[in-house]
Amino acid sequence: MNPHRTEPLLSGHIRDHVLSKAAPPVPGAPLGRSGPVEVWATVQPGVPGTTLSTVGVSDTDLASTIRRRTVRVEFLAVACDEVWQPALAAALTQVAEDCLASGVVVNRGSAVRCRPEVADALGSGHLYVSRAVYHDRSFGQVRAAGHRAELWWLFPLRPEEERFLATHHWERFEDLLVESRPALADPARPAIPLPAPRRGRTV
Repeated sequence: MNPHRTEPLLSGHIRDHVLSKAAPPVPGAPLGRSGPVEVWATVQPGVPGTTLSTVGVSDTDLASTIRRRTVRVEFLAVACDEVWQPALAAALTQVAEDCLASGVVVNRGSAVRCRPEVADALGSGHLYVSRAVYHDRSFGQVRAAGHRAELWWLFPLRPEEERFLATHHWERFEDLLVESRPALADPARPAIPLPAPRRGRTV
């Protein structure tokens, strides 16, 4: 038995939480499965598309590079159109598998590199890690079985955005997201307007 996994399994509560928040009809089976991780697809009120959620990551304590404690997480994505569901489900599965294999969680504000096959399907080489802004505030965190789990939202970055993130703080990037209000559920969206790079001082 994996020493990091505990009973009762937190992921069961996560699944019930995701399904209980969904508008009917509630699906009867996960969209996909990889090892202990499932991906569920639901329609959530007020969300512009289908919500995809991992279930199974939260049964494992993951180390954090920015916190002094371990964390429990699941990952979300939103597909504006059914055509994007397989690619986004593969992206969620990749991040889940990588975190479980390394024992380290991805952090909010980071850009996660996609595997080549995922990048090709999404037309994006990186995913941004954010809080679930399209969902009700109560959706992003679950307390059950003596643990707390956070639900992190992943959405594809455009190349210009990834380059901006590499040289600026993530909070500045999120400020720009609030200002421009892009269609983040659409992987094919255009890049948000970014400030022009500063020119070096001339003598």
